[in-house]
Amino acid sequence: MSLLAGKEPAPGLRVRIDPLVTVVAGGASVGFDVLPRSSDSRLSVAAFVVDVPRFLVPIVVAHDPRLRITETCFQIGWLTSSPAAGAREHSGFFVGPELYAYQLRYTDVDQPSRNATAHELYVHATAGFTWFPFEGAASGGTLVDDVYVMPWVTAGLPVFHTGGALFADGSGIEDRLFNWHGTISIGMQLF
Repeated sequence: MSLLAGKEPAPGLRVRIDPLVTVVAGGASVGFDVLPRSSDSRLSVAAFVVDVPRFLVPIVVAHDPRLRITETCFQIGWLTSSPAAGAREHSGFFVGPELYAYQLRYTDVDQPSRNATAHELYVHATAGFTWFPFEGAASGGTLVDDVYVMPWVTAGLPVFHTGGALFADGSGIEDRLFNWHGTISIGMQLF
């Protein structure tokens, strides 16, 4: 019996960006998924930095829409897919838990020197769908076969806060009690 006979196949790797973060908020977002070949679960790691769009500021900080909120975030998750029969592994509907670690920087638009920072950690439930719209469209297999679109939503509750953001003048921003967002990522399976 060969020692290599029982060896698991090498995991796959996907890379993705979030164009909505760039187009709507002028930020940047990149993510990676490590895809075990023997399971429909995957490790997801991502990071983003974004200025919360002005129309959402009153929802995030209801009492002061003059604030610019810059979110810097690192996220890690374990997502499980449910591909249709005969579909590519790690495609179709997915769901799973994620941890989001945030740094929130609040800046008064009228007085940029008036700013404050907070740190937060959330546990999230994430759901979405991975679709390869061009798979099989071209004969002979091309790179576009590996391009995917991934709409998803996530919502979370805090597990750690630093006590809110405190400005030098003594006023403050309370910690968020709930966190959510939704977007559409575009990516490519590298191998």
